[in-house]
Amino acid sequence: MATPQARRAANREGSIYSVKTGFKQIFTDERLAEITLQAVQLVTPILIEANALANLHVLRCLETDGAVPKLDQTFFSNCMYAVTHATGKQAILNAASLMARTNFANHVATNFFSRTLHWIRLQLGQHDYFANLEYKLVRSWANFVCRAATEGINHIWDLLPRYTSLAQPPAATMDYLEYLVATIQSLIGPLPRQPASYMPWLHLVLLDFHSVQGAPHAPKLFSMLPQSSNHTQFITISSTSLHK
Repeated sequence: MATPQARRAANREGSIYSVKTGFKQIFTDERLAEITLQAVQLVTPILIEANALANLHVLRCLETDGAVPKLDQTFFSNCMYAVTHATGKQAILNAASLMARTNFANHVATNFFSRTLHWIRLQLGQHDYFANLEYKLVRSWANFVCRAATEGINHIWDLLPRYTSLAQPPAATMDYLEYLVATIQSLIGPLPRQPASYMPWLHLVLLDFHSVQGAPHAPKLFSMLPQSSNHTQFITISSTSLHK
């Protein structure tokens, strides 16, 4: 899984980019546009219910025995067939389940570092040394811990010179940071990993976020799996998925 620095570098190099456009600009053929809208109207409510079911099932598994189901295309396809009685739409539902699997992987990759950073800041805020620091410095310390933990660095203080705004903390705080890094590494495991492997860690993060709701500046709760809405206008478009 690429780090935020690597993703920003790829954007600067032009390796990753997006083009903003509209439905009517792409579909100039009225018949094709009509067929596509019909497919979207069919898939969107199924995606909404299927993604909610998938998220609920993953949470149930994590809260019972901690085992995460195999989150492949078959899993998302089963969720879709569980919430619909649509018949004769196998091709388009197969395309939608493949898209759901891709969205799940993107959901984890996009949010992993930001949620981990929020969790680290939450832990630092409970320590006396960081409670008295400016928010900007706390963020720098969180970045320091996150980098040390996710890049598998054994001697974390070798990183400190790279953070010019940070000074060496007291010995007790150094011990705490080393313990925090070791804890994160033991919970996350070596990176990168398959997207589903991050579910236990993100579930722990979610539980800690939930425990502080109502406190000032509490981190926002999140869904383990991506959720759809009625504004969804995206499906995988191919001659197969649009057939019939």
